[in-house]
Amino acid sequence: MLLKLRDEGHALYIIEHHPWLIKVADYLIELGPEGGEKGGYLLKSQRT
Repeated sequence: MLLKLRDEGHALYIIEHHPWLIKVADYLIELGPEGGEKGGYLLKSQRT
């Protein structure tokens, strides 16, 4: 279902640690351990 929604052009934001979801993600964002300048950053981008 998630891939179908994605293929239809929907944006999906998922909080998960499962390797399969990480593998198929277009973007991975690290959110922690703190907020502000010590907070999240982009880990991976596959989108062209």
